[in-house]
This record gives sequence, structure tokens and C-alpha cells, in this order.
Amino acid sequence: MTSIVDTSTFNDDWEEWEPERMPFWKHMIAGSCAGLMEHSFMFPMDTIKTHMQTYKGAITSEKGVIATFRKVVQGEGFVSLWRGVTAVASGCIPAHAGYFAIYETSKEELGANKQGYHPFAAAASGALATVAHDGILTPMDVVKQRMQLTRSHNLWNTVSYITRTEGYRALFRSYPITLLMNIPNASVLVSANESLKRYLIPNSHDGQFHFFIYFLSGAGAGAIAAAVTNPLDVVKTRLQTQNLHSCHCPVKSPTIKGVGLGAPAQMVAVHTTSTPPTPTAKHVVKYRGIWSTTRTIWLEEGLKGFSRGLVARMLYHTPSASICWGTYEVMKHLLAVSDRK
Repeated sequence: MTSIVDTSTFNDDWEEWEPERMPFWKHMIAGSCAGLMEHSFMFPMDTIKTHMQTYKGAITSEKGVIATFRKVVQGEGFVSLWRGVTAVASGCIPAHAGYFAIYETSKEELGANKQGYHPFAAAASGALATVAHDGILTPMDVVKQRMQLTRSHNLWNTVSYITRTEGYRALFRSYPITLLMNIPNASVLVSANESLKRYLIPNSHDGQFHFFIYFLSGAGAGAIAAAVTNPLDVVKTRLQTQNLHSCHCPVKSPTIKGVGLGAPAQMVAVHTTSTPPTPTAKHVVKYRGIWSTTRTIWLEEGLKGFSRGLVARMLYHTPSASICWGTYEVMKHLLAVSDRK
């Protein structure tokens, strides 16, 4: 049953930004809240996805999701599912603020706010916003995935370790593939979300706030976009994690003297080589670019390699997109209502 709220004075069509009715900065606040809610609640599934995409032994099926979950929890503890959440939280707030700032501006410029159905203009707006969003979030996403695959709990020690052993370039090595993945992902997500809302709410100006529909359309759009772009996500994950593999062993790693808890000692516990590197050792870069990484995965694992983590990715993005876009709509509604009081 559809949940609706009577808001006859509120324009519930998110494709129509009206600055005089709602200040621009409030869209940024709504977007930041949406991003924080999305990443915080769905982070454990993101951790499972990261393990599955980097661990060659994982099977890419529903059974693989459950098996990976059990191994991670048994080997590293339940709390390890949230390891790295500080990295994504510190990046998602400014990233989502920038995303929705550019998103709302480009919608106005490209005509997505005009009367009628404009899915391509909305898709283009989402793609443009993604460029800024990923420029801010990619470095922290690299740090997040390193923390997910190691026993590191310290954000800044992890950043220091990556830059010292691989250079600052390592934080942005995956930026091209991230854009290559997220631009079509954002385009599909935004256009699918708009299309689903148009289908589920034929009369979008009926003066009702369709709470349930906003979350449902976001979920459907998230599932579609996740499935389409999963192969690119596998390539991105390999570039960002490099010589790390998914560690499912319950071995406690020591702390290197003078470095502190959560830094290189924890990194050593999951290194692929038989001899752990020293804190100053340089990693051998296996994946150097998009095409070389794609070729390596194809030669070593075949087509199956690009489907790794597909179920986990869909299980993550379906509810996360629902939470993100649903929260965005709710926050816009609440902020707009507060303007009239």
C-alpha cells in the first residue's frame, strides 16, 4: 500500500528545482545526509563485495556472499564489517554536497527541470555531477578498501602507509576507471529512477508526498545500475587494492614498533607474498591501467572474473540507492516545509 502525505503546497517532483522556494544550500544538506545514511547502513555489504572481488577463491553466487560473510566474521570478528567506514564517512559528506550542487545546477542548464519527461537531460546531469563527486571520494575509497582487506583501523596511518610505499598516485590510480564506471552508473541510475517514478506516479503534481514510491524507485534503479556496471567495478577494485587479497584467516597481526595500531603491521597480515614487506618496502604494481587490468583479469580468470561480487554489489546498491534517494526526497520535503513555517 502506497504511503502518502498530504503536502498540497509542496512540489514533490525532484526534477524541478525552484531556488525561491528552497535555498540552494539546502539541496546540498539533503544530499550530504542522504550519502551519509546510504554508506553507513550499507557498509557491511560493501565490505563483503570488496572481499569477493579481490579474492580469487570466492565463488560468485548467493552462496559466495554467505560464505564470504561467515569467513570474514569468523576470522576477523563482526566489527570488521565496518572497518574503513571512517574513510568513506569523511569523504562522502563533501562528495555528496558537491554532487548535488552540480546536479541541481546542470539540471537547470540542460532543461531537465522543464515541463515534460526529460530522462536524457537528467542522465547527463547525473554524469556531470559524478565527475566532481568521484574526484573527492576516490582517494578515500582507496583507503576504505585497503582498510576493509587488512586489519587497519587507523585512517591516517593507512593513508600514510599507502603514500609512503606506493606514492600519492596510488590514491588516484583508479580515478579513470571510477569515472568510466560511475558516469554510466549515474546516468542509468538517475534516468531509471526518474522513469520508475513517472510510471509509479502518473500524476506527479497530485499534491501528495509519495514516501514509499521514492524509496521503491530508488531501489529498482540501484539494482539495474549495479548489474550493468559490475565488470567495471571489478577492474576498479583490483586497481585500488593491488597486491592485497581477501584475508579470511583469524591470525592476529602484531603492531610494528614506532608505527602504531592499525598501520603496516595489519597490512602485512594480508599481503600476497610469502615474505611480509617492511614498512618502507615498495609494492610491485600489477595493475597499472584500465586496459592492462581488464586484459589480466580476462587471461587469468576469464569472463567469470568480471562477475565476481555481482550479487553482493546488487545487494548493496539496491537498498543503498533506495536509502540515498529516499532520504534525499524526505530531507528536501522537510527543509522545504521548514521554509514555510
